Amino acid sequence: MKPNRILFVLALTSAVFIVRPNLRAADPVLVGQWPGYARGPASDAVLTGNYAYVHDALGGWQVIDVSEPANPRRVGGYGLRGYSLGVPVVSGQYAYVSATFYDHLSGTNRFSLAVLDISDPLRPRKVGSCDLSEVDYVVAVSGHYVYAVNGVNLQVFDIANPSKPQLVGGYANGSTFWSVAVSGNYAYLLNGDLYASSSLTVLAMTNPASPQFVGATEIETGNFVNAITVSGHYAYVAASSAYDAATKTHVGGGVHIFDISNPTQPQHVGEWDPTGTAGGVIVAGSYAYVTEPFAYDSGGLEGGLRVVDISDPANPKQVGRYDLKEAATVTVSGTNAYLAAIYDGLVVLDISDPKNPQRTGGYKTDGNARSLAVSGKYAFVADGVAGLEVLDISNPANPKWAGGYGTGGSVNVVAVSGNYAYVEYNIWTGGTGTDYLGVLDISDPTNPQWTGGHVISGGVAIASAVAIAGTLAYFSYYYGGLEVFDIPDPTNPLLAGNLPETMDGVAYGVAVAGHYAYIADGPYGLKVADISDPANPVEVGRYFTGGEADGVATAGNLACVADRSGFLVFDISDPTNPQKVGVYATNTSFTVVAVTGRYAYLAQASGGLQVVDISDPANPVRVGGSDTGAPASAVTASADFLYVAAGANGLEIFAVALPALSLHLTSNALSLTWPTNATGFVLQSATTLANGGDWQDSSLKTTVVGDQNVITVDATAPTAPTGFFRLRGQ
Repeated sequence: MKPNRILFVLALTSAVFIVRPNLRAADPVLVGQWPGYARGPASDAVLTGNYAYVHDALGGWQVIDVSEPANPRRVGGYGLRGYSLGVPVVSGQYAYVSATFYDHLSGTNRFSLAVLDISDPLRPRKVGSCDLSEVDYVVAVSGHYVYAVNGVNLQVFDIANPSKPQLVGGYANGSTFWSVAVSGNYAYLLNGDLYASSSLTVLAMTNPASPQFVGATEIETGNFVNAITVSGHYAYVAASSAYDAATKTHVGGGVHIFDISNPTQPQHVGEWDPTGTAGGVIVAGSYAYVTEPFAYDSGGLEGGLRVVDISDPANPKQVGRYDLKEAATVTVSGTNAYLAAIYDGLVVLDISDPKNPQRTGGYKTDGNARSLAVSGKYAFVADGVAGLEVLDISNPANPKWAGGYGTGGSVNVVAVSGNYAYVEYNIWTGGTGTDYLGVLDISDPTNPQWTGGHVISGGVAIASAVAIAGTLAYFSYYYGGLEVFDIPDPTNPLLAGNLPETMDGVAYGVAVAGHYAYIADGPYGLKVADISDPANPVEVGRYFTGGEADGVATAGNLACVADRSGFLVFDISDPTNPQKVGVYATNTSFTVVAVTGRYAYLAQASGGLQVVDISDPANPVRVGGSDTGAPASAVTASADFLYVAAGANGLEIFAVALPALSLHLTSNALSLTWPTNATGFVLQSATTLANGGDWQDSSLKTTVVGDQNVITVDATAPTAPTGFFRLRGQ
């Protein structure tokens, strides 16, 4: 929830005065973010026109342009801050989706049905919603009704007015519902319990507000049912198999085919691959396209797409396959199949020859902002498997992708010095991983170029943080200690020395000041290393925090440590003997810390920022805070902004400097002014302050004079406004 950040209120009445509310002045205000939605492994995809809406496992969407199947491009996305969005169902210009969010006021999870206008696929926007009693999965749209299941019942919503969806009917029979398909005047439901019997239940939907049971049949599945699709007079059910100890084989899975020409008496007519696990199924022409998360015929390692000839429903036969790990769902359009795959994102296959599907293109949907560096008007983000992302932050309210570089591995940390970016990444091949240092020329930030690299000793250690001092780069590694690289020639970085982890600690963070490196060493607290000889770093001091040190930053003679036990301040005037001088004790675990001026900015393990005043190191005091969209992996602070690497949510930018709203009064005119660079703030007005005030965005005409926004009011005019004004953080 965004803070209601008010700088001060101006009252315009016959007696002019200023009201200063008792609010925290150090609450960071979210002003911009990129990409604006959560990213993660692809778990589902729907296709409409030239766009695929890919749902990821972390609750966001990505909009992929597939007009060129060989070159899918991400063109947009959608996410509601604080919400986890379900799989979208698209009909016409609207998408219908279930949404879950945590209500901080009530301390409970809340659920809703959200309606999004996707007439502009690049900019989906929410146009309506209604509350749900519990989480529902929106699975079908027919006419002006949405059908959703929530485990215990079917719910029907009237969407004739998309801005005001209404619950109008439902159905329950005491069992668990998994999926539903609607065809004509009938709804076909999959219901049953895990490892028990499952059924295909048919409801007459002549009156959607009052579904009527008309027929059912048992499905002989060993585990549970996953999905259903209806084509013509047949229903196709994707099911998971279970191991039968008696026969020592898997049974009850694959695709079950039912004749529904008489909906009151569905008949089982055929099945395909009962030993397999079918996650999804869709029918096009004489073929069923089936996704398998994994396949027992390949040791359980490879799933993928299976093409099944269903021209004879009683005798379906597999005619083609494409192996792919963790294939989740499939949709077909023309001669292309679009797969959502956990590890590979969106995968496009050419199925013009169904017996021989061929990959033509793809787009990895995953991304995990783990580290960042800010230089000038650019932020450089280590974005996991998405590589290095370069974002233009000249307008903090609207950061834009400017360039990037894919290393072929997962980028974990980044640091920038001059015209070079230094990244650590790891690559896994055949179950074996290797860690690398890569150096990129960023003299043109929009087009980073590889200049050199170095294999990191010790195999896969995975860097947690990096600090650059002069011509040396210091990397801390999980379970790998500290390594020092000599980088005077960026095209040829050389390992200069290392400090191995000798106490089974975990080097989570590193900061360098003078001839010393300060390492957040997990359960072994704060470690100090003398790096005056980079080829031979030597541990010279240590302080056991009693918790788990995750992050460290230095400011003069102070070292600030983000610890699982709280926030700790150390006097390091004698680096060989760090002394704890201050503690901000809380039940919150901190993982990352950045310091600028008198403030330390702390990232919480559970998500969120806290601001602590350290002007008196012996008495650190919390003075503000804000929510983040996800737990932060890194925080970089400037005088005006905080830049947060927020995992799957990417980059989040918070304003920490307060713009001034000023009032100027002359004999016949009154002016309001505030800086044009007050990004993330909006002028609001109210006619009363009773009950919190009736605040609305101001409609008064604003002009720009120099670096100020100006509103001038003729105080003598009969229509001169009276009331209250404020700047509010958005």
